[in-house]
Amino acid sequence: MSAISDDEFRGLPEPPLAKFLALETIARDKLLKLLQTVDDETLIAIAKQSYMSTVSVAARKLNIEQLIRAESKSSTLGAGFDTFFKRVVETTTELQLSAHEFLNLYSVAISTNTKDKIREQIGIIRQSVRAHEFSEPQKKRLNALLEALETELDRPRASLSRLMLILGLVGTVGAGAVGVLADIPTAIGTITALIGQQKDDEPKRLQDLSEEIKLLPPPVGSSTQ
Repeated sequence: MSAISDDEFRGLPEPPLAKFLALETIARDKLLKLLQTVDDETLIAIAKQSYMSTVSVAARKLNIEQLIRAESKSSTLGAGFDTFFKRVVETTTELQLSAHEFLNLYSVAISTNTKDKIREQIGIIRQSVRAHEFSEPQKKRLNALLEALETELDRPRASLSRLMLILGLVGTVGAGAVGVLADIPTAIGTITALIGQQKDDEPKRLQDLSEEIKLLPPPVGSSTQ
């Protein structure tokens, strides 16, 4: 049982620390969702082991020293999933709080609500492409760019440079249509503003996450499940 799919791996950011944080978040979200919906103890044990293996291998491969040291202590003490999970949460929180300014400088985590708003604007652009006199090559180019934009939106952290490049190209190609199209530049402006707002809101969202983690209960035991 793999904790991360191939598509999810391809969508991870490139910097090692950012990649580890994104990978651990995906693996943790999947595990917690399964724990809420499955009662079979064997499946739960397999899922927990899959999470632990995924995070451990990622930490070693990406050279996340803080977690490697914590994992070594856990192994020495014979600790189980509860202790391992607590140490992962502590380590990832420390990494986020100490390095988020560097990691987040050129990328942004876009909320589901904002993604929905951006997709509404993408729909407006698609409708404009269908309704106005674009050549077939222009239509293909614009549709490919819009697909690339949606793909970037679905990454754990979207690259600001890629987003801006794609939007700029959409605007450039869109300007080649016959007639004046106010809806395309307006939609591009709205998308840009939504992305900018997400970027501005990140420090507060990170602080909120830190406060939520502080409220997590301590491990209830040292089960090896």
